[in-house]
Amino acid sequence: MHGGLSIRDTAATCGVPKSTLMRKCQQIKKGITSEPTVRRGRPTAFSTANESILVNYVIRMNLIGVGVDQKQLLESVKEVCKKLNLDMPFKDSRPSNSWAKGFFKRHGLSLRVGETLERGRAMVTEEKIRNWFAETLQIIQ
Repeated sequence: MHGGLSIRDTAATCGVPKSTLMRKCQQIKKGITSEPTVRRGRPTAFSTANESILVNYVIRMNLIGVGVDQKQLLESVKEVCKKLNLDMPFKDSRPSNSWAKGFFKRHGLSLRVGETLERGRAMVTEEKIRNWFAETLQIIQ
């Protein structure tokens, strides 16, 4: 307690166990800023570097408006395994659906479901968009 609430009062106020706050305070005094990250369960099939490449692929595709669904991810992984001659514990070099769900969960990604565009939206061209903006600007002025 240094000019504030005691650990006991803080724990009661915030709804956090007193022992958790005590442990965190002791870690801060010792210069430990966070607990070591220990992954539970069996190791992943891909290395951390390879998984980060896949994560970047999914994120890039989402940024350009093409959401990657589970089937696309699995097929992409299969192609990468074949091209790089990676010996993976997957049947026919294709991961299972449960691997994909775990991959999305492990990296905080969401599963995208593709939507078909309406015919009117699919036929939009750059010229039509420019004309719309020009007409809208004329109306505003």
